[in-house]
Amino acid sequence: MTRFQGKNNLKTTRLAYERAKYKLNAFDEEQIQVTDFNFAEMNFYGRVNRQLEPVYVDEQYIVPVGTPTQGGGTHRALNFVSEQFRDMELHFAKACRMGVIPIDDPVLSSLKIKRSYENPLDAFYNYSRNFMFNVVDNFILENKNLVNNFEQFLESFLGFYFNHDNSETPIFSDFMKSKNSNMFMSGLALDIAGLSFSNDEQKQTQMFDSPAFQYYLNLAKQYGFHVNLNNPGILISDLQSPATLPYRSRYILPTVSSVFSTQYNKTVFNDLELLESLLIDSFNYYVSINPYNTNYKSCNNKTILNTINIKRINKIEYYNIIIIYINMKNFFEGSPFDTVKLSAIKNTARSISKHDKEKAILYVEDQFRKNYNQKDGSLNYFKKRMKKI
Repeated sequence: MTRFQGKNNLKTTRLAYERAKYKLNAFDEEQIQVTDFNFAEMNFYGRVNRQLEPVYVDEQYIVPVGTPTQGGGTHRALNFVSEQFRDMELHFAKACRMGVIPIDDPVLSSLKIKRSYENPLDAFYNYSRNFMFNVVDNFILENKNLVNNFEQFLESFLGFYFNHDNSETPIFSDFMKSKNSNMFMSGLALDIAGLSFSNDEQKQTQMFDSPAFQYYLNLAKQYGFHVNLNNPGILISDLQSPATLPYRSRYILPTVSSVFSTQYNKTVFNDLELLESLLIDSFNYYVSINPYNTNYKSCNNKTILNTINIKRINKIEYYNIIIIYINMKNFFEGSPFDTVKLSAIKNTARSISKHDKEKAILYVEDQFRKNYNQKDGSLNYFKKRMKKI
């Protein structure tokens, strides 16, 4: 049997070889329940809807799943996912009692959840504030003599933002499609092994070498779960599987689209409020550290000390925040629109917002959505490459 030894501390050439060996040999092609969640739009599975619009779970549909942890905490998932896992867990326990699988396997004698649903709004709140306050501490304060009001603060921040890694974003929708979010924010994923993504040797000893591993794969398929190719201890509800349909149907979710329209919310409706709050808090944090700026100016051959009292703010005008939002979103998406097109989008959004602010933000989202499946790394991107071969 092929042995897998990939670890992140290996030299680049060796690591590339080990990762390729794992991807090619860890599973058989007929194991269709095994899914590569690093490929194309699967990166965002459960965090975007069928139209690739970012979404987040409505927590009223999140329920306990599995047995409580030793610390007394409760793991959670979407309601139909909880029932999927409960039935798979019971089937697994029965197989263990009947001697079909070993009773002393460290992972696969019983299915115990190690990680489950994580609230994306909480994660975004913590991430975005750390990001913004770090920018203030390590960049804006270094240039504080140029920042005497919110307009100058914004100019300084955007100057920093547009010249750095566009995977760092203080916009909720973009966060859900970035490396800073994860599959556990979808409400669809459950980790029953606690394995490291980066340690292939651990996957080998804990999962692949287990006599119960093939049984585990078969049950995952039977109960409508994907098995994550890059971490086989993670189960993700396969929304399109016929095995999942009975569980969805109990909650009147006959189609995959109905799952997203009923049990998820579009992030775009939170974006402007969250961005405004973040910018206000960041600026006021800056003011709390640096309430005054001083400079010197000459007057009648005299040098006069000039002190500027920097004022806090509590609101950003809607038109200003949506323009900031459009500019930042264009950067995050890889600048699909040139200056002329971007200006047209801003003007149209402004006109619509005079009558209906919700329609204005949906218009902006629609403009960017047209490019979601055309980006480098998307499924369409790989299809186009294949046609050229």
